[in-house]
Amino acid sequence: MENTIQTPSPSDLYIPNFKDWLINVIVASIPVVGLVLLIIWALEKDPRYQIRKNWSSAMLVWQLIVLVLCLLMWFVFFAFFMAATSTQSQGTVIYSN
Repeated sequence: MENTIQTPSPSDLYIPNFKDWLINVIVASIPVVGLVLLIIWALEKDPRYQIRKNWSSAMLVWQLIVLVLCLLMWFVFFAFFMAATSTQSQGTVIYSN
C-alpha cells in the first residue's frame, strides 16, 4: 500500500470569498476563542481547506513572534526600571529646612 498525499482538484478546493475572510479575521481577533479556532484550523486534515489551514498556521506563527517580542520588551523595560530605582534610592539625600 503506497502512502500518497491526495491533493484536491481546483474544483474541490474551498476558496474563501471576501465575507469569509472578514469573518475569519474577526473571529481570530477574539482573544481566547480566536486562539482556539486558529489552532483547530491549523490542524485541519481536510485538504479542501488548505488555504484556511495555511493562513491560520501563519497567524499562529505571527502571534508567537509578537508574544516573544512583547515579553522581551517587558523584561528590558523591567530591568531598566529596576536599575533606575535601585541606583536612585541609594544616592538620594533629603534636605530639610
